[in-house]
Amino acid sequence: MKANRRAHLLFSRSAALCLMAVWLSGAVALGQEGERANRLEGGKVHARSFVGPVTKKTIHYTIYLPRDYASIGARYPVVYHLHGLGGDHHSDHETVVEQLQEAVDADVMPPAIVVFPSGYRNSMWADSKNGEKPAETNVVRELIPHVDATYRTLTQRESRVIQGFSMGGYGACALAVKYPDLFSVCVNYDGALHDWESLSARRTSIAEEIFEKDGDYYDRFSPWANARRNLEQIKDRVAFLMAVGALRPFNEHYNKHLAELGIRAKYVETGCDHDLDCIMTGQGHDEFAFIAEHLAGDQAK
Repeated sequence: MKANRRAHLLFSRSAALCLMAVWLSGAVALGQEGERANRLEGGKVHARSFVGPVTKKTIHYTIYLPRDYASIGARYPVVYHLHGLGGDHHSDHETVVEQLQEAVDADVMPPAIVVFPSGYRNSMWADSKNGEKPAETNVVRELIPHVDATYRTLTQRESRVIQGFSMGGYGACALAVKYPDLFSVCVNYDGALHDWESLSARRTSIAEEIFEKDGDYYDRFSPWANARRNLEQIKDRVAFLMAVGALRPFNEHYNKHLAELGIRAKYVETGCDHDLDCIMTGQGHDEFAFIAEHLAGDQAK
């Protein structure tokens, strides 16, 4: 009995030491990654990747760091920008970064980190039912914790923005209403705000590949269903801006849906085609003024 007890204690101590070693190696790795991030050149975008701890997949993203990132040691709010159908983590950099830098120079917006995730080109920023394209999990459970652990971010929800163009506008709304404890601002640039009926009719291949023609599964990720489901957590906590171009019917419909739930959104028709550059430049940095207004107090200009 004593021998068995001694063996058990030795095993327990060995297991604890192994777990501690794993934890320490992870902490060291994150520390090393953070140090490398501190040396990245500010005012530019950098393509990065890591292995997601949940999916075990390689997560690709591109990140823009403010000009003074490497020199002053400050922490920054973070904007997550989601690309449209057919895009990837290299999409929309030039327009978004140029407009942000102009807004910062004009003292409209405080300096911010911008992260460009990859949405598998056609995921609608949901997790595909077959598990092959876990876009939502990649962003929510893997990328956001990775960015907060690696870069000097302000980690509270009041300092985190979700935005996107086209399919990315849909995704921004979908994530904002599903995870109101993660995001305080949602900016939708001409979002392709399909409900299940229109997605099934107009984007049949996506309804089949991502949702396997299952409307109940779609509702787990739907910006329509989750706005209703999480209404009390969203109202007066998440600020919505809809800057609309050619996809006006989709956006009018979703804006009406939010209004009927008592969720207020700033709705702007830009007169642009389905063109992110036109929509953003035509706003005269109003979208960044909107973001800055709703960031945590001492960050707003």
